[in-house]
Amino acid sequence: IYIGYKYKGRIVTSPIEQGGQTGVPMGRIKRVNELVIRLVNTLGIKYGNKEEMFEIPFRQSHAQVNKSVEYFTGDKVMTFPPGYARKYQVVVEQDLPYPCHVVAIIPQGVTYD
Repeated sequence: IYIGYKYKGRIVTSPIEQGGQTGVPMGRIKRVNELVIRLVNTLGIKYGNKEEMFEIPFRQSHAQVNKSVEYFTGDKVMTFPPGYARKYQVVVEQDLPYPCHVVAIIPQGVTYD
């Protein structure tokens, strides 16, 4: 039995402008190496860029399979897809019927001056 409509929640950040050593980084080539996503009571989300999405694992490898996964609160540190771009955006997506509370999206990367 299904009640309600299927819904896909999606967050798309503004273009990331991380600091450059010789001035404003706008329009410069960038690379995001790692992404920290701060979550509160969340389960079953994906992250990536507009081209490809990756699932964030919430079940621990030592967890019992016959038990439900508890909602996660804390930081998930994820590697970001390889590539360089002048306009970098991060996408966080939820297409399952679980709660999703994103507090912060923190990119860590390099700007090439």
